[in-house]
Amino acid sequence: MSIPGPQNLIAGDMQAGFFGEVPASELINGQGLSNLIGLSAGVLQHSNEPWLKFAYEGKIQFVAKKTFRYNLSWDELNLVGVVYGNNTIVIDGLSYKVRLMKGANSDPANGSSGEINHYSEWNRLMLPILSDAPFHNLNNVEDDLPVWNHGYGTGTDGRYTGIDIPDSPQREDGYGSESWCQEKVVGTNNIISRGGSGLARSRSLSSAYKSPTFGWRPVLELMSLPEDASLIEATDAVANLVSFLQEKKNKIGSAITGVDDSVVLPTDPTFQQLANAIGQISIGKKWARGIMPDTPSKTAEVIGLDFSPSIIVARSDYRAGYARMEGVLSVYWLENSLNVQIYNYSNTWWVIQNVFSRLGDGFSLNRFKAGTETIQTPWVAFE
Repeated sequence: MSIPGPQNLIAGDMQAGFFGEVPASELINGQGLSNLIGLSAGVLQHSNEPWLKFAYEGKIQFVAKKTFRYNLSWDELNLVGVVYGNNTIVIDGLSYKVRLMKGANSDPANGSSGEINHYSEWNRLMLPILSDAPFHNLNNVEDDLPVWNHGYGTGTDGRYTGIDIPDSPQREDGYGSESWCQEKVVGTNNIISRGGSGLARSRSLSSAYKSPTFGWRPVLELMSLPEDASLIEATDAVANLVSFLQEKKNKIGSAITGVDDSVVLPTDPTFQQLANAIGQISIGKKWARGIMPDTPSKTAEVIGLDFSPSIIVARSDYRAGYARMEGVLSVYWLENSLNVQIYNYSNTWWVIQNVFSRLGDGFSLNRFKAGTETIQTPWVAFE
């Protein structure tokens, strides 16, 4: 069981934010809602228009994008308990309060327009999604009103215009463009309404008044979830995480074999197997260097390489008796069948063949060495 509509906020936060539109097919349409609450007053319209999903004061709620009924009074709405949320409904296992929006910042309101509208639910949710700023009724709008770009509308930066959300009876589909709100005006039986000549407009009329201009824009405020909803949502979250990780594993595996198709991966590798496979990727010829250990014998070995060398170069300075041979060079080159040691002794160049032997994981070198003198033999080997 999941909450209908987009799961992530497009703009704002949980105190006041916008998720986007929710098709009526995912929630409920105007006719179905009217039937559930027992409302028959007025004229049905825009029944299959989407809902606007908002966050407000830490709760999630859905507001009809267009009014579902027009030519009905506030009293008729109050009669079926959908002004203050007294009427609750259940849709697909989730419970909702059905109510009107709050067009003023207090109830009763100390007037019909102006500062009484500042920071109201209507201002904080309905106005930021519009492209109408600066508004025609600026005295009704606080200075720090945010702007929420979202892409669902046809106006500036994808915000809604007065055509997307009809804001005047002169608009096409403009019946009911003025929305009844909850608040009464102090000392009267008048009710605050918003819209009708731009959505920032505010005025008040008798609770019994009705005309084609006035409409019903319901709010479905999500109540607490069923006891098992948290478990269900947690299960869904785990399933989504598993799917996400599987997708990432597939991408990592494809990247590994794309670089080196000689690396073999299991059908469904673990992350550890993927990590091991990364170490198997061929990144070119390997090489190593070091200093051969000195031994009493002429032969010295280098073992423990992770490749079989095809080229080896070693250099030493040897002393034989009173003579010193500097720059004794030993070279092994498999491809050219070269395996020699070259040195200069008494101004004569000498060459000794077959001084290197390849081992499984290294090599050995038969060095020119007399007695037990210490010989430093730096070397470098290539795969």
